[in-house]
Amino acid sequence: MHHGYISRLEADDYHQPSPEKLQRIAAILELNYDDLFAIAGYHAPEGLPSFVPYLRAKYQMTDLDARQLDGYFRRYQRQHGIVERESPRAAEPDDHIDKKLAKDIKATLRDMS
Repeated sequence: MHHGYISRLEADDYHQPSPEKLQRIAAILELNYDDLFAIAGYHAPEGLPSFVPYLRAKYQMTDLDARQLDGYFRRYQRQHGIVERESPRAAEPDDHIDKKLAKDIKATLRDMS
């Protein structure tokens, strides 16, 4: 993550950073991203959506079509031994983060809460 983005975030140029950015910031600073989401006004995700809500959000289709596709997928899943993987809680930390910058961000976030 570029230090310019962090500086602009600290300067309040971004009123609501994207969840993806918050997740990276949390990973880099080793913070609980649920807290950052709350500060930014988001509800922290508890994982990926299930298949039917995903289909409804992604495609224009009827509920019946979404349920039928879900049934097809579940059969395919059983036949081929496909299992769900667990959702990661946060992105991997960025090894190239400036340590002073990370310390400043932590202090700013503490002041915001």
